[in-house]
Amino acid sequence: MPSSSWFAAYTRPRHEKKVQEYARQLELDNFLPVYQTMHRWRNGVNKKIELPLFPGYIFIRFDLRDRLRIIRIPGIISLVGSGPNSSPVPDCQIEQLRTIVSSYKAEPHPFIKTGDKVLIKSGPLHGLEGVVVRKKGAYRFVISLDFIMRSVSLEVDAFDLEQLPASYPKLRTYREASLPGA
Repeated sequence: MPSSSWFAAYTRPRHEKKVQEYARQLELDNFLPVYQTMHRWRNGVNKKIELPLFPGYIFIRFDLRDRLRIIRIPGIISLVGSGPNSSPVPDCQIEQLRTIVSSYKAEPHPFIKTGDKVLIKSGPLHGLEGVVVRKKGAYRFVISLDFIMRSVSLEVDAFDLEQLPASYPKLRTYREASLPGA
């Protein structure tokens, strides 16, 4: 394992940007995926705002020996993993998330486990499997990140999708699809 790895940190509600600022002050490499949406206040003012794509989570790169220093950052509740063990997020997944955020109109989506299983046939996410849902007449591709139990949906062209048979044995997770040789 490299000296530093990416980890998902679970934050207090609506503290993602504050945690990001603290991480920057500590000169820690971090990634907070965001999306833009229109918000309407009670006084009738409409404004485009940036919100976290995965509310309650931020990704931080650090050496696991610095775990205590990281969980002491104000706003961080814990690191994602089982019990006291934190699970690193592969670098390739962070890069794929960066591609998704910069190249697609991504938005949060409820974590789901059922639906039509599909495979992306072309483009930068070629080979990735997920679930298709429809929203306002457009096809949305849903990728579920099992390790933080969150999903993200992005708009895709229906021609880029290939339906997998209902008897398809197992839907590969985002983690499995990004591993070499997968």
